[in-house]
Amino acid sequence: VKLIRMEEEKESLLNSAVHNAAGEQGGDGMRQRGVPQGRAIAQKMFEVFQEAEALTGVPTVPPDQGPGSQAWQRAEKYWEERHERKTKDTVKNKVEAVFWLAAAAFVLNSTDLLHVMYRDERVVRPVLNVGLVGSLVLVLCVAYLVVRVGVLAGVDWDKLYNARDAAKTAQNPFYRPICNAVGVGAAAFCTCLVCYPISLWPVWGWWTVPILFVMGMAMLMSMHFVPI
Repeated sequence: VKLIRMEEEKESLLNSAVHNAAGEQGGDGMRQRGVPQGRAIAQKMFEVFQEAEALTGVPTVPPDQGPGSQAWQRAEKYWEERHERKTKDTVKNKVEAVFWLAAAAFVLNSTDLLHVMYRDERVVRPVLNVGLVGSLVLVLCVAYLVVRVGVLAGVDWDKLYNARDAAKTAQNPFYRPICNAVGVGAAAFCTCLVCYPISLWPVWGWWTVPILFVMGMAMLMSMHFVPI
């Protein structure tokens, strides 16, 4: 389907170039400056795109070859394999996320983590409170990026990431708030990274590190189930 759409866009561009070359003329019968010189220029453009295959690795279909040609079949095979790899990666990431969530549930149950954090007198309470505030700020930043920006505003994350800085600022009103939210979230994450081990170290000692690592990975992997 994608190849057919690309073929239709290619023919549309070629026909547009021919139409512009034939109809865009001045009063003296001469072509205006800047008007494409017909199908030959459009053909040259596609030849340049084809030469870029050596750099990008993405196969192209020459304008003179349509469905059923060797170039078409090669490009079709490339996109099918790419889709299969993407599907396999998605399934793999989901399975890995489920594994980490199960590990976190086991750790949470076996260590009675929540009870220890709120009841155990060995916990360094002031440092833990700072870590909890950092966690709250981090959750709010993630909720803003996912719900407000990703779901309600429908921001295309790939397009925003790959655009130039000027295009981001001019075309997307959420660019600056996104940068601020990411910065605040990163600071909150660093705060949690420091405060939780210090506050819980008197309880578990060296076991604090793997316990918090499992819980942190579970929170990170849970993002695979967020619809963005």
